[in-house]
Amino acid sequence: MDKKKKILIAVAVVLLACPLFGYGAAKLFLLPASPNKVCQHMWDLTEKELKDIVGEEEAKKMLEEEMGSIDECVKDEKKRRENSTKGMLEIKKEADCILDAKSLEDLEKCD
Repeated sequence: MDKKKKILIAVAVVLLACPLFGYGAAKLFLLPASPNKVCQHMWDLTEKELKDIVGEEEAKKMLEEEMGSIDECVKDEKKRRENSTKGMLEIKKEADCILDAKSLEDLEKCD
C-alpha cells in the first residue's frame, strides 16, 4: 500500500472515531448518575446514620417503613427526572451533589 493510501485510511479512521469519542465524552460528563446509584447512596447514608442512633435492626425497620425499598426509590427517581422541568445539567448537578454527600446534613443541601 502506498503512502497516500495509508494517510487517507488514517484520516478516515480519525474522522470516524471523533464523533464516537465525542458522544462517549458527552455521555460521561453531561449525563447524571443513574437513579440506582443515587438511591443506593441515599439509602446507605440514611442507614448508616440511623444505625448509629437506634441500632441495626431498628434502622432497617425504619428505612423500610419510611423509604420503602431501593426499587421504589429508583422508580420514583426515574419518574421525577421524566417529569422535571429542569435541564439535564441541573439534574446532573443534583445527582452529583447526592453522590458527594457524606452525611444526611449534606444531602439536605442538594435540594
